[in-house]
Amino acid sequence: MARIWIADDDSTCLFMLGGILRPLGHELTQFSDGAAMLERLQDPQEAVPDLILTDVMMPGCDGYTLQQKFREDSRLRGVPVIVITAKDGLRETFSLEQGVVAFIHKPVEFNSLQAAVTKALKEKEAHD
Repeated sequence: MARIWIADDDSTCLFMLGGILRPLGHELTQFSDGAAMLERLQDPQEAVPDLILTDVMMPGCDGYTLQQKFREDSRLRGVPVIVITAKDGLRETFSLEQGVVAFIHKPVEFNSLQAAVTKALKEKEAHD
């Protein structure tokens, strides 16, 4: 299926997201913070993910910084991003950002996540 990268500093959330997405056949790479994801993306040999899920509030490199870096990297500009957060009111902040295709509020609901991932991947496939 799809290569999905996830950044979240909450290990319980990473575990739960993996439990939802792996059975659907997706290949997941999980990071406990945004800096680790960015470091991995610096490797030009690394395959670009098909979809990125990111928390907003993380120590070090947060979701805002990640989104900015994604837009600066020509390899990542076409990768859809789903923002996962416990904070309200972020839709307006991220809605202006190219690439953010959905917002999922914590606690994550199976159907909401599955629908957002499926829609993002179908739209990406149509544009590729």
